[in-house]
Amino acid sequence: MKQKVCPVCGSEEVYHSKKAGWLCLITSLLFLYPAPFLKKFYHCFDCGSDFNA
Repeated sequence: MKQKVCPVCGSEEVYHSKKAGWLCLITSLLFLYPAPFLKKFYHCFDCGSDFNA
């Protein structure tokens, strides 16, 4: 599997993660049920930027 590279600084020190988007927050508040809409993103440990795959 090919290692992801940060598009900002070119570092390979990136971490794949998920975070809740606005849709999940709104549905959680309105219906008291967390929607399964999570945004997938990568975080660079060297420059601190977040980017999509």
